[in-house]
Amino acid sequence: MKRDIYKELPENFHRQFEQTLSQLEESPSGIRRGRRKYGLILAAAILACASVTAVAAGMMEWHKSLSAHFGTDKELEDKLSMEHVASIQDTVTEGNGMKFEALQAVRTDSYGYFLIEMTVPDGIEEWNGDILFEECEVVGTDFGCVHGFVEDSFAEQKVLLELQIMYYEEKLPDGAEIRVRLKDLVQTEQTETVACLAEGEWEIPLSLPATANLVQFYPKETCVLGGHELLFNKMEISPFRIRMYTEKETAQHAVWGKTVYLTGVRYEDGSVIEENGMQLSMSGHIDEAEEFCFEIALDTAIDPDKTAALLLYDGGTEREIALGQTKAAQADTAGDTAGKESERNTQTAENGGGGQISDVRILSVAYGNVVYEEGRSVWLWDAWCGRKEELISLAECDFSWEQGGEIGMSQKGQIQILPKTGSREIYLYTIADRSMQTLEAETFWPWAGYEAYLERFQDIADIIPEADKRYSSQALLSQGGWYYLYSEDGSTGNMELKVVEE
Repeated sequence: MKRDIYKELPENFHRQFEQTLSQLEESPSGIRRGRRKYGLILAAAILACASVTAVAAGMMEWHKSLSAHFGTDKELEDKLSMEHVASIQDTVTEGNGMKFEALQAVRTDSYGYFLIEMTVPDGIEEWNGDILFEECEVVGTDFGCVHGFVEDSFAEQKVLLELQIMYYEEKLPDGAEIRVRLKDLVQTEQTETVACLAEGEWEIPLSLPATANLVQFYPKETCVLGGHELLFNKMEISPFRIRMYTEKETAQHAVWGKTVYLTGVRYEDGSVIEENGMQLSMSGHIDEAEEFCFEIALDTAIDPDKTAALLLYDGGTEREIALGQTKAAQADTAGDTAGKESERNTQTAENGGGGQISDVRILSVAYGNVVYEEGRSVWLWDAWCGRKEELISLAECDFSWEQGGEIGMSQKGQIQILPKTGSREIYLYTIADRSMQTLEAETFWPWAGYEAYLERFQDIADIIPEADKRYSSQALLSQGGWYYLYSEDGSTGNMELKVVEE
C-alpha cells in the first residue's frame, strides 16, 4: 500500500518550500528561465528544505502529559517540534535508589517546562499531594524552580515529575545547559511530622529548547475598551504569550476600575481557542524597548500563523480585536472629534452653561479618572476624553448635606456614603464592579480609609490663595500633587483637571 507522504509533512513545509522557491526565482543572479535552469532552481529549493523533511520523518511524539499541560493538538505539536521549541531530553541520573530520566521539554517566553520520569525506591505504595522534594534549585543561578508531580501518574514505582525553570527576561541561548539540584524526597503528614522517603541529592542535566517565533501584527482599527477608543499599533504573538502595544495614558484610563481580560483567540477558520487571560489592568507595563504594552501569558498554546482576532471580555460585553486589518487608523478621526465635541456641548447645556462649579467635591483622582460629587450624584469623569458616567444617585440614598451627610473614598476604589447624622445605614459602592452594599453603621463605623481620605482633602483656598469662584472649592492630594477642577465658564461640561505639585 502506498503511503501519502504529502499528508505526513508538516503544514509549514509546503509554505517554506514555496517561499524558498520564490526567493531563488527572484535572485539577482540573472538566471534565465529556461527549462534546464528552472530545473536547477527546483532542485535547489528541494535541497534547502531537505532538513525539514528529515525532521518530519522523525517528528517527536508529545507525551500526553505535555499535551495536557499546554492544551495543544497534533498539528501545533508537530510545528513546535520542528522549530525545536519542543525537544527530546535524553539524560539519566541515578543514585540512592532513585532514577531520573528526562523525557521532553518545551520553552515558553518566560519559563522552560521539563517532563521527567522518576523511579522511586520500593516501599512507596501510593502517591499523594504531600510528597515533595525538600529543596529544588537551579545550580549556579538565581532562576526560580518549581516542581510538582502529574496527578494519577504513579505506577510500578514510577511517577512523572514536572519542572518549571523561571528565567523571566534572561536572554538564554537555544540549547543552554541547565542543572537542577533536588534534595531529599519527603512526605509531610497531617501531624506536621516529616518522613524522608529517599535521602540524598541529585543533579539533573537539562537542555533548554529554542525560543518560539514571534509573529507581529499591525491592526488598523480602533477597539472600544472601558468606554475608550484604543488603537493597538502593534501586536506580538507567540504560541505562549500576547503583547498588545498601545498608548499608555489612554490605555490606563480605559482599564482603570474595569474588568477587561482575554477570553480567547479566533483562528482564520473561525474556530476559537479559549483562554483565561490576566486582567489588562494587572498586565500593563513598559517593555525592554521602553514601549507600553499589555502582556498576557496564555494558558493554552496557540498557533500565531493562524490567529485572526483576539476576544476580550469588557465588563459584560464581548469585544473583538481583528489583526492585520488595512483600514486607515485616521479614517474616522473627523467624525469622532465631532462626536466628542457634541457630547461636551450636551453636557454644558445640561449643566446650565453659566453655572458655577464651587459645589463639586473631588473624591478620587487616578490616571486622569476623577470621581466627584455634584448635582445630587456621584460621577466618574475621564479628564482626557470628557466622558462622564453617573455612579450613584444620592437622592435614592436619601442623602442630605444639610443633615450631616458625608461621602468618603477608600484607596480600594470604594465610595462610602453616610446619608445623614444618626443614620443606621452606610452605603458602600465598589467602582470596579459597579455594585452597592448596604451595611449597618454601628458595625462598620469608623469607615475603613475615611480618616485617610479626610487628610488628603483641602479647601482650594488653602492650596491656591489667589483662587476665585471659577475654581472648585475642594482639592485632593493624589500621586504627589493637589488636584482640582477648573472651568473658564463655570460649567462641569468644560472643566479641566489641574494639579499643583506638593
